[in-house]
Amino acid sequence: MRKVTVEPGSSRMSAPLPLPEVPPSVADATGAPRFGTYQGELPSASLSELSGHWQLDRPTRLLRHKKWHYQLVATPQVVAAYAVVDVGYASNAFLVAVDLATGRPLVDEGFVGPPRSRLVRVSDAPAAGLEVRFRLPGLELSTGRPSPGHRYRLQARARAVPLLRPGVQLDAELLATGAAPALTVVSPVADEGLVNVTQKRGGLLALGRLRVGDASY
Repeated sequence: MRKVTVEPGSSRMSAPLPLPEVPPSVADATGAPRFGTYQGELPSASLSELSGHWQLDRPTRLLRHKKWHYQLVATPQVVAAYAVVDVGYASNAFLVAVDLATGRPLVDEGFVGPPRSRLVRVSDAPAAGLEVRFRLPGLELSTGRPSPGHRYRLQARARAVPLLRPGVQLDAELLATGAAPALTVVSPVADEGLVNVTQKRGGLLALGRLRVGDASY
């Protein structure tokens, strides 16, 4: 929803205005960003079609262009989340799970990985066609949504490290159908001449299983 107004001296509220539908791409026909807040899934978050001063040169792009994907699943008993971040010259990730009954972290660990390679990927497609992966010895995080599928598939594998980390295995699906539409925002980065693109979804039905050490959820 974009706006709710209240008439002076009245408790009546006007009807909320829906957000405009998401555009087909980040850039318009002139190569300028389509700044705004939209409802719906952006087919691609790629900035490659931007032109003029919005298009970064290669050295600046290596230092400033970042891509990341974050997911969280929860039940009344447990919450689990992980993220994969590609910052161009390096990559990193984190994995966390918390037992909500006790408030005790089951696992809480961050990782540093190599730059873009077959071990690390965050695709430009944030919805259908999404491919995310982060691999290190004893660790694999991945998220995907086959195009034109309607399920996000989440997998996390972390081998147990004595005294440091229990073994972790997450297999889950998030259903995109039947949920509220995605929120997509294309915004400028103040004083830097850069562009930020984000797409968020919440309240998706989650199915699956999480094992952390001897505990199963």
